[in-house]
Amino acid sequence: MPEASIGPLWVKDCGNANFAWYGSHDSMINYVLSAGGRGDGVRIGSIPGIVTGESDVGFIHSYGAAGAGVNISTEVQAKYIISESNRGPALLAS
Repeated sequence: MPEASIGPLWVKDCGNANFAWYGSHDSMINYVLSAGGRGDGVRIGSIPGIVTGESDVGFIHSYGAAGAGVNISTEVQAKYIISESNRGPALLAS
């Protein structure tokens, strides 16, 4: 059983990242649709020493973000990621 389950979630035109996830670990991001926004469309990461955001991703679709469409800086197992028409990179993984 996941520690958290997200989705379906639809977000549009937020002031920073439309959807930012930093944990808890062992979570399931089922379905996120992100449109527009002034930062990254979707950001998944960790806060060192506090929480890790390792998650399973079912479906993410990011469209029209000012930053990266999808920015992942932690361990993620993803099934589907669609990232299109963003001003930054489609997928930024580190």
